[in-house]
Amino acid sequence: MQDILVVDDEPLIRLGLKKIIDNARAGFQVRGEAGNGNEGLEKLAAHRFHTVITDIKMPGMNGVEFVKSIFSRHPGVRVIVLSGYAEFEFVRETMKYGAVDYLLKPVDNQDLLDLLSEIGRKPGAAGSEPDASTAPPASKNDPVSRAKAYIAEHYRHNISLNEIAGIVHLNAIYFSQLFKKEMGENFSGYLIRCRIEQAQRLLEDPHNRIAEISLEVGYEDPNYFSRIFKRMTGLSPQEYRAQRGGRNA
Repeated sequence: MQDILVVDDEPLIRLGLKKIIDNARAGFQVRGEAGNGNEGLEKLAAHRFHTVITDIKMPGMNGVEFVKSIFSRHPGVRVIVLSGYAEFEFVRETMKYGAVDYLLKPVDNQDLLDLLSEIGRKPGAAGSEPDASTAPPASKNDPVSRAKAYIAEHYRHNISLNEIAGIVHLNAIYFSQLFKKEMGENFSGYLIRCRIEQAQRLLEDPHNRIAEISLEVGYEDPNYFSRIFKRMTGLSPQEYRAQRGGRNA
């Protein structure tokens, strides 16, 4: 059983994450909560947690400082960072200090559970899994390039990290590490960015309806597409199109 610590200054977010995780009954449970980084460190000192889920922006000690402190004091703890669309520079900083992955807000329930399952399958002993940071340079570029080519061709479909890891013949956890190290962002973030960049291109043509663009870039629900688009760009699809002189549709 993975014991999880949730750290976020918004009580409703902590409650929501706890419900998602505990209701899944999938081998992990929330055993602690904290409202900021300092409280989180106190909880970590009092109980042995397997994983920490933390917001990037909090009062007092922010997420970057918190992650840095975790890996200096509790190096065996895995950290997942929660981020908004405008916080990728902070996310990259946490990756330097050892955060294993990040999720965009609002958190997708299945993405969270899949990531926790993936982390739980990784043995805790150092050296028990290949580490992307120590892989020979010759082994890196080819799998990542093939993965990028596959994403470019299939981004409109429901593709997963496990699927692409199988295509490039790598362990999913190792591939996730390798992709993040090479690209500076995780697989899911890269896929979303590819989809949104293509959506931006399609929005330049005023004849393309937004519902059709949503389907074209892999989102069956136009409302969900609009939320993701605004999270990534700061504008709704309609606002983005209007800025470029196109019509709303």
